[in-house]
Amino acid sequence: MQYLPSSMKRQSWSLRVCRNFWSVLVVGVVLILPLTVAAAFSSKRTIPEEPYPPAGYDLLEDATRLMFTREHTQDEIFRLIDEAERRFSEIPDEDIRTYWIARTDLARARRYNQLKDKKSAAKATARGLAQIQGVLEKEQFSEGLRVLADLHAQMMAAKGLFYMIRNGNEARDAAIAALEREPRNIKAQITVAGFLLNAPPMAGGDTEQGILVLERALAQEPASANDRFLILGWLAQASHTLDDMDAAEQYFAEALSIYPDSDWLAEIGDEILE
Repeated sequence: MQYLPSSMKRQSWSLRVCRNFWSVLVVGVVLILPLTVAAAFSSKRTIPEEPYPPAGYDLLEDATRLMFTREHTQDEIFRLIDEAERRFSEIPDEDIRTYWIARTDLARARRYNQLKDKKSAAKATARGLAQIQGVLEKEQFSEGLRVLADLHAQMMAAKGLFYMIRNGNEARDAAIAALEREPRNIKAQITVAGFLLNAPPMAGGDTEQGILVLERALAQEPASANDRFLILGWLAQASHTLDDMDAAEQYFAEALSIYPDSDWLAEIGDEILE
């Protein structure tokens, strides 16, 4: 049996320790690095500027369509909105799920305001604002900002002038930011146009600019009949405001071909054709 001098034994032991150390280090890097990279990418994850419509989106579109028409019973719109929310609640991603649920609150607020139920409209709007503001605190995205602006607009309708004075600038700025982040966001264009058409000149209202924004949105050929109808209706109304009767009548006729039994459009028609 061969014996090694004690100095060589110490060197051999040291080499084994070093080899083991580096082996452990390499294994650790191999195991930990992917997790570290994944965590880095996760922390930088971005919500799409316009989240893809999930299951249940068609129900929300149907509810909006019925708000424009007379083809519904009193409870049908809320039933559609509730079912849409139930389906949205199954979306795995928490922030995307919260955004879509805030969209259902926005739809409820619109319907309650339509029914002149200001208390219920304010309650639905407050819930929606809490939802979307929580998401936007983590990350801003075009549709989130647009929904924030539209919720503020519904709260203005529910609570009136005092709320408008306190929150009007925030609503306007959110709408503009939404459009800056995604210039082709049709719903954001509609929201910005709404502020331009309805705000007084001293607060930034500008009918001509509102028409330009709506015309750009219309040129994108919106896939949603609801969006096309709203754009055409507002263009008809705004053109009438500027005494451009030919354009007003043309836009009115195009809107009428989409939803011929709309009470809102009938009011616009009365203004144009009087």
